[in-house]
Amino acid sequence: MVFNMIAALRRKTQSEDAKRLIKNFISLSVVQGLNYILPLITIPYITRVLGAENFGLVGIAAAFMTYFSIFTDYGFNLSATKEISINRDHKEKVSEIFSSVMLVKSVLCIIGFFIMLVIILNVGMFKADFLVYLVSYGTVIGNVLFPIWFFQGIERMKYITYLNIFSRGIVTILIFILVKNKGDLIIYVTLNSLSAVAIGMVSLILVLWKFGIRIHIPSLKNIKSQMIEGWYVFISSISIVLYTSSTTLLLGLFTGKAMAGYYAGADKIRVAVQGLVTPVFQTVYPHVNKLAQESWQKALGFIKKELIIFGVAGFIVSLMIIVKSDFIVRMFLGKGYDQSVPVLRILAFTPLMVLFGNIVTVQCLLSLGLKKEYSRIYIAT
Repeated sequence: MVFNMIAALRRKTQSEDAKRLIKNFISLSVVQGLNYILPLITIPYITRVLGAENFGLVGIAAAFMTYFSIFTDYGFNLSATKEISINRDHKEKVSEIFSSVMLVKSVLCIIGFFIMLVIILNVGMFKADFLVYLVSYGTVIGNVLFPIWFFQGIERMKYITYLNIFSRGIVTILIFILVKNKGDLIIYVTLNSLSAVAIGMVSLILVLWKFGIRIHIPSLKNIKSQMIEGWYVFISSISIVLYTSSTTLLLGLFTGKAMAGYYAGADKIRVAVQGLVTPVFQTVYPHVNKLAQESWQKALGFIKKELIIFGVAGFIVSLMIIVKSDFIVRMFLGKGYDQSVPVLRILAFTPLMVLFGNIVTVQCLLSLGLKKEYSRIYIAT
């Protein structure tokens, strides 16, 4: 009798976990889909209105801001997600983690802003377009304010879905209304920054109001603990930026804005495709951490299924991109972006490689607590 009750309770728990996973996946898919689909709606318009050179400048500015986003994230998007996931049932502990992470991110954001100011005021390439880079820093501020790591950790993403739909939708409409020619470049950059800040502020209010998280001054011990937890992920993230966002920045530096625009156009398409699997990673990462706490064999079995399903799907999508690259570039970027076609073909298998990389490194190594090994692999490659 007792064993039957235990078995029934276990089945109920597994069923609830499965339902939570599905709900989080749907919510994240909507959010992530909007992050990539809405820009894909505006890209065909923006590439034609702004032209390759201005579009290249936008890409260079976005790539430059990526460094500061990584700097302010400090690996918390993975390390804090794990900490929140493990301690989700202890509200006081979650409040401590939240307060420590937000304080560190805020301080890093201020430091990053002054570093950016020094660079754009003294380096010719950046000084010429000072205002574009200054306004673009709003995306970094928005990233700091938006605690996606908290929502992932507690596996409750549905609360920010509607917020993203509303905000992204409004910005998309405003882009078509306000951005009419090359002279409206600053308007376009401002709209993107304001959208990021607005989403961040409202989601932060939601965390405090809906989940009862108390903000307090964390102890030095808690701050130090969070910084140690995030350090190896932070170093790895810097390594990743060196072979991703740096490409657009280096192209702008050595070949000019137009060439950077051709690359940025192809890379936007690659990022959109890659974004299709991002909700999967964000949904299952806290779940895998939870499984690993119970039994590594359970976590490993779950990961093996992921590799097979998404590996096959990713390979098929990559082949389709190679075959249809001419059509894809013409449809999304326009006739003036023919030089983006060979770039897109080269990048076609990148989403598949990133998919495998995430599963076997982030989900496996970090769930096992192998932070040093995770960091060394990324630095070495």
